[in-house]
Amino acid sequence: MTPPPLAPAARRPLSVLVVNPDVPPRDRDSGSLRLSRLLELLAADGHRVTLVARCGVGQEAAAAELRELGVEVHEADPERCGFPVGAPPLDLRALLARVRPDVAWLSFYDTAEVYLPLLRRLAPGARIAIDTVDVHSLREQRAAELSGSAADAAAAGRTRAREQAVYGAADALVAVSEDDARALRELAPAVPVSVVSNVHEPLPAGPPLQGRAGVVFVGNFRHTPNVDASLYLCRSIWPAVRAAVPDARLRLVGTAPPPAVQALAAPDVEVTGWVPDTAPYLEAARVSVAPLRYGAGVKGKIGEALAHGLPVVTTPVGAEGMELVPGRDVLVGATPGELAEAVVRLHADDALWHRLAAAGRAALACRLSPEVARDALRGLLSALVPVTFVVARETRSAGALADVLRGYLGAFGQEDPVSLVVPHAPDERPHELYGRLLEAIRALGRDPERIPDVAVAQWEPGAAAPAAAILVGGAGAGAALAVDGDPAAWRLAAGARALEAQARSAART
Repeated sequence: MTPPPLAPAARRPLSVLVVNPDVPPRDRDSGSLRLSRLLELLAADGHRVTLVARCGVGQEAAAAELRELGVEVHEADPERCGFPVGAPPLDLRALLARVRPDVAWLSFYDTAEVYLPLLRRLAPGARIAIDTVDVHSLREQRAAELSGSAADAAAAGRTRAREQAVYGAADALVAVSEDDARALRELAPAVPVSVVSNVHEPLPAGPPLQGRAGVVFVGNFRHTPNVDASLYLCRSIWPAVRAAVPDARLRLVGTAPPPAVQALAAPDVEVTGWVPDTAPYLEAARVSVAPLRYGAGVKGKIGEALAHGLPVVTTPVGAEGMELVPGRDVLVGATPGELAEAVVRLHADDALWHRLAAAGRAALACRLSPEVARDALRGLLSALVPVTFVVARETRSAGALADVLRGYLGAFGQEDPVSLVVPHAPDERPHELYGRLLEAIRALGRDPERIPDVAVAQWEPGAAAPAAAILVGGAGAGAALAVDGDPAAWRLAAGARALEAQARSAART
């Protein structure tokens, strides 16, 4: 009988634990919008998604939206928040024992610093992916180069060391662009990197050019590159635009403008602060400008404008990560004069405006659509999460382990996406168990370098196996499989039977 095929991880229901600094609101910043859309895609694919927000107090509306999608939301983890919050404690050990994560998705390196060691101890079978969001040390290094400050450069170096340490301990890293992926491969060359970028829903083209007026800059002003960009825009670029287009008006739209940005308000410059929806501003403007001088990752403000059919003027830093072609998809300038000239051109050249509006929307649909993100997530999960067999503690004698290995090595080849996890207690010596495994593998006539994955993992009493894992227990391989009818379980048991039949046949001859 032909063994049934193994289902890719992306097609198997998994338990996915997501830890984020807060409950991601769709209406605040690009990173939060991206994560909320990724959670939506995971839930739509049938995965059980649990969100832990370190400090999400007061975000009931965002939490309610996620719960409507089927996401289990824990709005705060006061013990690990980093500052006092008025919320009940979260029993993380009990939560992990109940949800039994197959995957832990940790947003940002500093979140991973706190939770990765805990997950290794309390959920040792979970595969840990760090969603870097952007490469923070790269952004800080660029800021230091701009400021010329030795203190800023030293801070960037410290961040780089922290990123290297925690990224190297992960099972996978997630980047938002190929540019960031290259930087991550330098930081943690042994850890696989996947690209899962921003997600932009397809939108109508927006109002026609007639009736549009003015320039818009959108940004979350808690993010320092946006503060710098708005100051740069108003001080170094906007005067030349106003000289060429005297009736031009500029709107700075976004959350939490600091006093320096609020002071930019003038008869021709409006500082709106937070707005519930940026669409009316994007659909009223003639040009979106994003004069970012430093940063990393993919810029949500640019994708959002392109999705609305609004031409964008930006810098090389702003355009990176999206494979946008200067002059075809966006206009790019490296100096204040070049940026001002591009904004003025889009006020004077209607044909150019229409070409950029159409090309930008097309580029976005090819690279940052929900379909692209869904495929990227499925690819990541398939590569990250093998079919996992966890050996029960009572199956740890030399004979029982040999039976398990006989079935496992008989059912699967070196390239199969499977993993056999042999737990050991914290007070046990893992090298002794590892030595016994090597002896058993060699006794079966197999080369330890040419077999499917076998891992020895520390397993505390009470630590739960991943939800999709298959528990192997009893005296013989496959004698007790937690998932009846699972193709992997079938193959494991069939492998044991086949090898035992071969052994009996050899004994008769």
